[in-house]
Amino acid sequence: MTMRRTRLLVSLTLGLTAGGLPGFQVNPGTPTSVVFPEPALAQPGRLHVDILSDRTTGFDEGLPVLEAAVAEIREDGPDFVMTVGDMINGYTRSEDEWRREFVEEWAQYIEQLGAPLFPSAGNHDTRPGSGNPGDDMGERLYREHFGPLYYSFDIENAHFISLYSDDGLGPEWELHIGEAQLAWLRDDLEATAAEHIFVFLHRPLWMSERGRWDSVHALLAATGRCRAVIAGHNHAYEWFPERDGIQYLVLGATGGTHSAVEFAGGFDHWCRLTIEGSTWQIETKIVGGAWVPPDHILHADAEARRLVERLSNDEAGVQTTLQAPSGLNAREEVVIRLTNPLETAVPVSLELASGRGDGWTMTPTYFRRVLDAHATDEFTAVLTRPGSQDPPPAEPQMNIQYQLTDSRGRAYPVTLRRRLGWQTQVRILAQTRATRTVDARREGLEGWDGAMAISTPTWGWAPWETREPAGDVRISWGGEDRIHIFARLIDADPVDFADNHSEQIRSDALVLRSLDASGEEQAVAIFPYREGPRRALRVLEDQPETAWPVVETVEVAQRRHNATNDASEEFAARYRDVRLWEVSLPVAEWMGGDWQTREPVAVNLEVLDNDGRYFTSTRSWAPWWGTEHWALVGFGPPARPASAE
Repeated sequence: MTMRRTRLLVSLTLGLTAGGLPGFQVNPGTPTSVVFPEPALAQPGRLHVDILSDRTTGFDEGLPVLEAAVAEIREDGPDFVMTVGDMINGYTRSEDEWRREFVEEWAQYIEQLGAPLFPSAGNHDTRPGSGNPGDDMGERLYREHFGPLYYSFDIENAHFISLYSDDGLGPEWELHIGEAQLAWLRDDLEATAAEHIFVFLHRPLWMSERGRWDSVHALLAATGRCRAVIAGHNHAYEWFPERDGIQYLVLGATGGTHSAVEFAGGFDHWCRLTIEGSTWQIETKIVGGAWVPPDHILHADAEARRLVERLSNDEAGVQTTLQAPSGLNAREEVVIRLTNPLETAVPVSLELASGRGDGWTMTPTYFRRVLDAHATDEFTAVLTRPGSQDPPPAEPQMNIQYQLTDSRGRAYPVTLRRRLGWQTQVRILAQTRATRTVDARREGLEGWDGAMAISTPTWGWAPWETREPAGDVRISWGGEDRIHIFARLIDADPVDFADNHSEQIRSDALVLRSLDASGEEQAVAIFPYREGPRRALRVLEDQPETAWPVVETVEVAQRRHNATNDASEEFAARYRDVRLWEVSLPVAEWMGGDWQTREPVAVNLEVLDNDGRYFTSTRSWAPWWGTEHWALVGFGPPARPASAE
């Protein structure tokens, strides 16, 4: 990730308006260096509050949406603005990057609001990129730039509370309101005599059994004055039934990615809260569009969507593992299973995804069924693809579309995209070991041009990662029972991080996986940028990287390719951040000591890319979602050529 020069803001006191409320005070639950601005009411006796929702995981494409929402709010003229958190992408291990995001992806837009801002802390704003629950970098920077992690204030006849929904984060990564915050909330509620109480937080903890929300709800309900609890996080709008007189509402996104189609809550919006005397109301404004009622998307309809989206491939998908075609025409009959998890009949259709350029066709080309409530149906289809000397560039993808109808009679689709995993069968030919001098000229790979190039079709970008090309990975067998791997990768931000606090790898790495004779998974992780003996480690399930044993027999070479030395300007422009890895290790380290008697062996190879953040993106040779799709690998020439159909 390329860093840009950053100007730092000490505190977010944006939109300060002259003539604030006399005696205005904030009750902070945690220390902070931020002094909140004092709102000035346009109309005494009436409160006008606008509310922003999640902006994160929207790449830069979400920033124009935020900018448009800020312009609409400025024209709406609120007394002040609240948020429900996730204002920056965060999850980084770099303080400079966190501050850059604060300035360039949040503050420079928010300072145009023309009204004071009172934020709520989201997981992206405060969670560290290290994965260590004891790492307080994000929380410390939040308190420095945004404000307290939780706090409250009174204005007119209303009391506003901002809670911190990531407060109870412990070694087991449970999420709830911690004991100290709960005690603070109890005292805070006892101290206010306001007629109306409104609560804002990021995660809708009442939707999780582990959220321990009942204790919080009991305190709020006991006041008899709590009107609404408003959260975000899910990136889908949802209006819940009242509970003990308290209205619960989850906002969707304001520039963030959408987790649902529009009629299921996936739209950019902001809200207006108006309080006057004993009455209050919430209105919802679609960014660039119309006002809609606050119950635009009901909880029952959102829950129906979630039931469909949670269907596993075993419940809705192809039940057959394909054999990857190579040099022969592919023709396979597959079994497709569909399930309806709802209380009403649902039309379901199915077809191959178009425009992927993989040449697959399905007979029949289109299916449609009406499934009764809680029914399951199975049928067969035939997939074909013309022969090729190489495996197809991508496995076929099937779209299963459930046509739902909400409580207001509006029809909308929920699409399940299923990749049809295949099992590649290859034999890696013996070859003289490639030279240790790594050469990444655009014209070819000296010493590697005869090695088998492996495709990585399951590569995908996480929203917080840089979108780099998949690169080139090759593999060969050099004799003496050793395997050699070469990777030419486009990576602007090489990362080595050896302080992981869970089994998730937060470094750039190669991971070689295989199944042993009993079908158990085993793996070796290779860290090309690491110095010393810990460059290759045996992965232990559910153990942090710091506990993995060293694999001594792995050799690793890596360097950055200086693309400006290439004659081709096109190459230099496209591949200015090329990283070259070369790895050599005994076959037994990857595939087990009995690999010769068991071949072919089910294996997978993953290229991990971490840009200094909590999350790591993966390129995977074989589909990662099931070991039945892993490649079957042997060595030497094939025993006999298969006959074409």
